[in-house]
Amino acid sequence: MKTKSPAKLSDKLTLAIGVLCIAVSFVGSYHVSSDHWYKLPFFLGLFLVGDYAVWKHLRARKAAKRA
Repeated sequence: MKTKSPAKLSDKLTLAIGVLCIAVSFVGSYHVSSDHWYKLPFFLGLFLVGDYAVWKHLRARKAAKRA
């Protein structure tokens, strides 16, 4: 049985976490009412975490293509 390298598995996990964070931030910020506006920074932070994770995944993929 062929096993995946830890780098590839970690890379896919980073992408999955990033996409999940972005999705939760969009859904959460959409459902925040005007009475709960103070929750918006949490969803913005979650979006930034997801954005960083996806960027990190794309950067690692680009570096792997160069090698």
